[in-house]
Amino acid sequence: MDYAELERRHSGALINNSLPGLFFSIISMIFTLVYLFFISWRVIILGLILGPIILFLASVMGKPLGEASRKYQENLAGVNALAQDATGGIAISKAFLLKNYLSTRFRSRAVSAAKAAVDLAYLNGRLQAVMPD
Repeated sequence: MDYAELERRHSGALINNSLPGLFFSIISMIFTLVYLFFISWRVIILGLILGPIILFLASVMGKPLGEASRKYQENLAGVNALAQDATGGIAISKAFLLKNYLSTRFRSRAVSAAKAAVDLAYLNGRLQAVMPD
């Protein structure tokens, strides 16, 4: 649904339209569990026990990955901002002799972004080792 449609419709109407879908999803899940229980109750019990454990482990392992990804994106945004400043204001940087200052800041930010990328790759590698595709 696009933004204009969201602005046009009242939020109560959106929630009211989604409630039957939610109700249908819950009923479908219950009937599916009952059906699967009659097919193989051991598999259902195993799934109900292991499911929350797997979700908890994924949440615990995903949190550092999300933080590393955010840090990498922030550093990369800083590098891009410095690159735009340097290339957009070439005349200004030449006039005020900012070349060394800008290149030092750019190099420092690029090194920070590279370190954040390595940290992100390390955490992603650990996660892939535990949960392969």
